[in-house]
Amino acid sequence: MQVDSKEILRLKENLTSASVPDIVKLETMAEVRVLGDSSFVQILIDLLVTTSNKEIEDEIISVLNDLKDQKSVLPLVEAVTNERYKSKLTPIVAACWHCELDFSDYLDVFVDIVIQNEYNAAFEAFTVIENNMDVYPNDQLYRNIEKLKSISLANDDPKQALYVELIHLLGEEIR
Repeated sequence: MQVDSKEILRLKENLTSASVPDIVKLETMAEVRVLGDSSFVQILIDLLVTTSNKEIEDEIISVLNDLKDQKSVLPLVEAVTNERYKSKLTPIVAACWHCELDFSDYLDVFVDIVIQNEYNAAFEAFTVIENNMDVYPNDQLYRNIEKLKSISLANDDPKQALYVELIHLLGEEIR
């Protein structure tokens, strides 16, 4: 769907302006979903962490889950590594596997999320890793297996089983 730059600007203003009513923001998100333009990802994530409206939050998560443009990967990865979005880390990471885009260049990022965050975010990151299997280079696999082994041996973390399973999963992919 081709949309001119004025229309894109109008949609972005609807999502970022505090004076726009929530119903208009919801209608705008429906248009953004159809457009599928990756330039909206950052705006949606910013709105996700600032809105207090549960309906808007749910719609943003739904739009993120439905992303199909591979250019959306970078803003999602930037969001999951940015402390500013920590309060919404779990749904943003979940969107990374729901949208079924290729995150294989970011194995290190998602392994770090498994290690450094609470169980729900860790489990979602595990799922992103699992969904991108068969494409990781051996050097990334070895590096992350060693990182996980050092954590799992040195810690009685409640995520211990997740670490062990991830070590096994990554080890099976070494060619």
